Amino acid sequence: DAEFAARGYLGTRVDPVIPGADGRVAMNLDDFAFLAGPAPPTVNPSLWRQMQVVVQGGLYEVVPGLYQVRTADLSNITFIEGDEGLIVVDPLLTAETARAALELYYAHRPRRPEGAVRRGPAKFRRRPAWPTRARRLPRPSRGGRRV
Repeated sequence: DAEFAARGYLGTRVDPVIPGADGRVAMNLDDFAFLAGPAPPTVNPSLWRQMQVVVQGGLYEVVPGLYQVRTADLSNITFIEGDEGLIVVDPLLTAETARAALELYYAHRPRRPEGAVRRGPAKFRRRPAWPTRARRLPRPSRGGRRV
């Protein structure tokens, strides 16, 4: 499972702390360091192992032209290299973590225009998370109903 999860790994941030706009910490990847040890008796060992695998963050090439930054916050961000620019899917929870993910992507991939952003469901958005003025993609619909 760990070998499968590590497939396509390209690199991670040097600094584990992503600062917030207000000076507080937006995300600290070192907060997960406690997972390096064995599971305590109060935790199911399978769940502990799953968390150890899932928390391995960084930039991953899923398939050529499709990349994910994992563990920049509570969700993953996906970058699709389109013909006219970069398509960003689910741009994380805050502008600071989205910016850090974009910087990590550009540390390993060539710069390209940010052509479109597709955000997740509105119920999960508290404020716009994408730090640039890329064109936003419309929400998909099925039979005239939004999904």
